[in-house]
Amino acid sequence: MTRGRACSPGGKPAQKIRNALKLSSCNAGEQQHAKSHARGSFAPSAATLSGHVAGGQCILRPAIPDGASWMIWLLVAIVTLLVLMPGERAQAQSDLSSQFSSHYAAGLRDMRSGKQEDALQEFTEAIAARPDAQAYAMRGITNAFLKKYSPAIADFNEAISLDPNVDAVIYFDRAKAEQNNHLPEKARADLDIVIKNAGGNLELLRGAYSLEKRYTEALKIDNELISQDPTNPWNWDGRCLSRAMVNSPEEALPDCDQAISLRSNAVNLYVDRGVVRLKAGHLNDALSDFTVALRLEPKSSAAMFGIGTVETRLGNASDGAAKIAEAKQINADIENEVPLNPW
Repeated sequence: MTRGRACSPGGKPAQKIRNALKLSSCNAGEQQHAKSHARGSFAPSAATLSGHVAGGQCILRPAIPDGASWMIWLLVAIVTLLVLMPGERAQAQSDLSSQFSSHYAAGLRDMRSGKQEDALQEFTEAIAARPDAQAYAMRGITNAFLKKYSPAIADFNEAISLDPNVDAVIYFDRAKAEQNNHLPEKARADLDIVIKNAGGNLELLRGAYSLEKRYTEALKIDNELISQDPTNPWNWDGRCLSRAMVNSPEEALPDCDQAISLRSNAVNLYVDRGVVRLKAGHLNDALSDFTVALRLEPKSSAAMFGIGTVETRLGNASDGAAKIAEAKQINADIENEVPLNPW
């Protein structure tokens, strides 16, 4: 109920409900009643007024009729509220749904464009409009990409809470964030859930085995993936990394070569081959791969760290230390994130 507003029977706030309930103005009487009706506005007679002036402000109250008309008035008021308020709620819900869709779509576009901070804001606006499991999951992925692992984990928790049957990939994303946030036990528990619920998603299953360092199982999945799609460079790259751990780096390198032949401009493929070459002791070849990766992506902390590590092993300690420091300024955890961690 409106309180403390200037007397203005034609005011806009809650106009439909106000008219239905005949909220009275304070400064009205029989003479004003006639004049007001002549102007087409509402100003009930003094006999029905229950408003009063307090401290110079108009206190608006329902004008309650006398006698038997009370029950009729009450029924009309109740029916009016039941008719009008659901419609207003439906309109508000429709507006919020539209806002959610708009912000969620904008967040996805920003992610694809590499505008992660903008995407983060859009997903936050979407969640404000309508708490949604998928919106929380996408904000979690964005936070994880920005190395904000604690907020990412909180977002994944909320997504799972809202939808207990959420796709297993959300548990996988949470496991990666937990690993990077130094929560190995929680990550292991999530990876077990992924392995049990991955179903026919071989890529997801292979990723879970790799994160758990179960490279023999991962290698079996790699072989199956390559047989299904030999044109996918990431299948060859995955098997290169698995074979480097199960067999030897030398045996793994042909798979890394095949991956790069299929996609020669992918930064991660050069980083991964550089890691395997470094593990095999081919320092100059590894340096070449890390250099190409850095040229493709000048802010690649993995490429910088690789160059610094190779330079150090080649005896260029000062240059190596400078490059490693530069990499850690971009990503303090890079030493633990590079595949195989051969450093």
